[in-house]
Amino acid sequence: MESEISGFEDGENYSSFRKEGMSFKDIVLLHTRKITQLSCVEFRGGYWNINEIPVSVREFTTYKTNKIYVPDSREEYSNAVEVFADLLFPHFDSQMKEAEEKLNAEMNKAYAEYNVISEEEQTAEEQAEEEMSSDKPTYRTVRRNICRKLFRELCSFLYRRKYLEIGQIED
Repeated sequence: MESEISGFEDGENYSSFRKEGMSFKDIVLLHTRKITQLSCVEFRGGYWNINEIPVSVREFTTYKTNKIYVPDSREEYSNAVEVFADLLFPHFDSQMKEAEEKLNAEMNKAYAEYNVISEEEQTAEEQAEEEMSSDKPTYRTVRRNICRKLFRELCSFLYRRKYLEIGQIED
Protein backbone atom coordinates (compact mmCIF):
# COMPACT_ATOMS: atom_id res chain seq x y z
CA MET A 1 0.00 0.00 0.00
CA GLU A 2 2.82 2.39 0.87
CA SER A 3 4.46 1.84 -2.52
CA GLU A 4 1.20 2.87 -4.22
CA ILE A 5 1.11 6.16 -2.31
CA SER A 6 4.79 6.98 -2.74
CA GLY A 7 4.96 5.28 -6.13
CA PHE A 8 5.24 8.49 -8.13
CA GLU A 9 6.60 7.85 -11.59
CA ASP A 10 8.57 10.64 -13.16
CA GLY A 11 8.76 11.25 -16.89
CA GLU A 12 11.90 9.10 -17.14
CA ASN A 13 10.08 5.96 -16.03
CA TYR A 14 6.56 6.58 -17.31
CA SER A 15 5.52 3.65 -19.47
CA SER A 16 3.64 5.55 -22.22
CA PHE A 17 6.78 7.55 -22.93
CA ARG A 18 8.76 4.35 -23.15
CA LYS A 19 6.34 2.81 -25.64
CA GLU A 20 6.80 5.79 -27.92
CA GLY A 21 10.53 5.91 -27.32
CA MET A 22 10.21 9.27 -25.51
CA SER A 23 12.08 9.77 -22.25
CA PHE A 24 12.20 12.81 -19.96
CA LYS A 25 15.65 13.50 -21.38
CA ASP A 26 14.15 13.50 -24.90
CA ILE A 27 11.51 15.99 -23.79
CA VAL A 28 14.15 18.27 -22.26
CA LEU A 29 16.32 18.09 -25.37
CA LEU A 30 13.37 18.69 -27.71
CA HIS A 31 12.29 21.71 -25.72
CA THR A 32 15.85 23.05 -25.70
CA ARG A 33 15.92 22.63 -29.46
CA LYS A 34 12.61 24.49 -29.83
CA ILE A 35 13.87 27.41 -27.72
CA THR A 36 17.02 27.52 -29.82
CA GLN A 37 14.94 27.65 -33.01
CA LEU A 38 12.76 30.42 -31.61
CA SER A 39 15.83 32.46 -30.69
CA CYS A 40 17.36 32.23 -34.17
CA VAL A 41 14.96 34.72 -35.73
CA GLU A 42 14.70 38.48 -35.78
CA PHE A 43 12.49 39.34 -32.83
CA ARG A 44 9.49 41.47 -33.70
CA GLY A 45 6.17 42.37 -32.19
CA GLY A 46 2.93 40.72 -33.11
CA TYR A 47 0.57 42.44 -35.49
CA TRP A 48 -2.58 42.02 -37.50
CA ASN A 49 -2.04 41.32 -41.19
CA ILE A 50 -5.11 42.73 -42.90
CA ASN A 51 -5.75 41.94 -46.55
CA GLU A 52 -8.63 42.67 -48.87
CA ILE A 53 -9.52 39.55 -50.86
CA PRO A 54 -11.63 39.95 -54.01
CA VAL A 55 -14.71 37.76 -54.07
CA SER A 56 -16.54 37.40 -57.37
CA VAL A 57 -20.26 36.74 -57.31
CA ARG A 58 -21.59 36.43 -60.84
CA GLU A 59 -20.48 39.61 -62.60
CA PHE A 60 -19.91 41.59 -59.40
CA THR A 61 -16.68 41.72 -57.44
CA THR A 62 -16.72 42.53 -53.74
CA TYR A 63 -13.94 42.49 -51.21
CA LYS A 64 -13.70 40.47 -48.05
CA THR A 65 -11.40 41.58 -45.24
CA ASN A 66 -9.09 38.81 -44.08
CA LYS A 67 -7.43 39.40 -40.68
CA ILE A 68 -4.62 37.11 -39.56
CA TYR A 69 -2.67 37.69 -36.37
CA VAL A 70 1.08 37.22 -36.76
CA PRO A 71 2.39 36.23 -33.30
CA ASP A 72 4.97 38.25 -31.41
CA SER A 73 8.24 36.30 -31.70
CA ARG A 74 9.47 37.80 -28.40
CA GLU A 75 6.43 36.34 -26.63
CA GLU A 76 6.84 32.95 -28.29
CA TYR A 77 10.47 32.79 -27.07
CA SER A 78 9.65 34.05 -23.56
CA ASN A 79 6.76 31.61 -23.16
CA ALA A 80 8.90 28.67 -24.34
CA VAL A 81 11.63 29.51 -21.80
CA GLU A 82 9.11 29.88 -18.98
CA VAL A 83 7.49 26.52 -19.83
CA PHE A 84 10.96 24.94 -19.86
CA ALA A 85 11.56 26.36 -16.36
CA ASP A 86 8.19 24.93 -15.26
CA LEU A 87 9.15 21.54 -16.68
CA LEU A 88 12.43 21.48 -14.75
CA PHE A 89 11.12 23.20 -11.59
CA PRO A 90 10.61 20.04 -9.51
CA HIS A 91 14.30 19.24 -9.96
CA PHE A 92 15.78 22.70 -9.22
CA ASP A 93 18.75 22.88 -6.88
CA SER A 94 19.12 25.77 -4.42
CA GLN A 95 21.24 27.78 -6.86
CA MET A 96 18.59 27.51 -9.58
CA LYS A 97 15.77 28.35 -7.16
CA GLU A 98 17.66 31.47 -6.10
CA ALA A 99 18.29 32.50 -9.72
CA GLU A 100 14.62 31.99 -10.61
CA GLU A 101 13.47 34.10 -7.64
CA LYS A 102 15.84 36.90 -8.66
CA LEU A 103 14.66 36.82 -12.27
CA ASN A 104 10.97 36.70 -11.23
CA ALA A 105 11.54 39.83 -9.12
CA GLU A 106 13.23 41.46 -12.12
CA MET A 107 10.24 40.47 -14.29
CA ASN A 108 7.72 41.93 -11.80
CA LYS A 109 9.70 45.18 -11.63
CA ALA A 110 9.82 45.38 -15.44
CA TYR A 111 6.08 44.77 -15.70
CA ALA A 112 5.38 47.62 -13.28
CA GLU A 113 7.84 49.97 -15.00
CA TYR A 114 7.11 49.45 -18.69
CA ASN A 115 3.85 49.99 -20.48
CA VAL A 116 2.58 47.20 -22.65
CA ILE A 117 1.97 48.54 -26.12
CA SER A 118 -1.54 47.77 -27.27
CA GLU A 119 -1.14 45.68 -30.39
CA GLU A 120 -4.85 45.27 -31.07
CA GLU A 121 -5.66 46.37 -34.59
CA GLN A 122 -2.10 47.58 -35.33
CA THR A 123 -0.32 46.86 -38.55
CA ALA A 124 3.35 45.91 -38.51
CA GLU A 125 4.32 49.38 -39.73
CA GLU A 126 2.28 51.15 -37.04
CA GLN A 127 3.73 48.97 -34.30
CA ALA A 128 7.32 49.40 -35.51
CA GLU A 129 6.85 53.17 -35.69
CA GLU A 130 5.41 53.27 -32.16
CA GLU A 131 8.28 51.18 -30.74
CA MET A 132 10.94 53.22 -32.54
CA SER A 133 9.47 56.56 -31.41
CA SER A 134 9.60 55.54 -27.75
CA ASP A 135 12.74 56.26 -25.74
CA LYS A 136 12.31 53.26 -23.51
CA PRO A 137 12.03 49.63 -24.58
CA THR A 138 8.73 47.80 -24.47
CA TYR A 139 7.84 45.35 -21.74
CA ARG A 140 7.97 42.46 -24.21
CA THR A 141 11.54 43.31 -25.19
CA VAL A 142 12.59 43.58 -21.54
CA ARG A 143 10.77 40.30 -20.76
CA ARG A 144 12.59 38.54 -23.60
CA ASN A 145 15.93 39.76 -22.23
CA ILE A 146 15.05 38.48 -18.75
CA CYS A 147 13.97 35.15 -20.24
CA ARG A 148 17.30 34.93 -22.02
CA LYS A 149 19.00 35.21 -18.61
CA LEU A 150 16.61 32.53 -17.31
CA PHE A 151 17.45 30.23 -20.21
CA ARG A 152 21.17 30.65 -19.49
CA GLU A 153 20.52 29.79 -15.83
CA LEU A 154 18.54 26.71 -16.88
CA CYS A 155 21.36 25.58 -19.18
CA SER A 156 23.85 26.13 -16.35
CA PHE A 157 21.60 24.09 -14.05
CA LEU A 158 21.56 21.21 -16.55
CA TYR A 159 25.34 21.50 -16.89
CA ARG A 160 25.80 21.36 -13.09
CA ARG A 161 23.72 18.20 -13.05
CA LYS A 162 25.79 16.79 -15.95
CA TYR A 163 22.45 16.14 -17.58
CA LEU A 164 23.69 15.77 -21.13
CA GLU A 165 26.31 13.25 -20.04
CA ILE A 166 24.29 10.97 -17.77
CA GLY A 167 20.70 11.71 -18.78
CA GLN A 168 19.36 11.78 -15.22
CA ILE A 169 18.23 14.90 -13.42
CA GLU A 170 17.59 13.27 -10.05
CA ASP A 171 19.96 13.74 -7.08
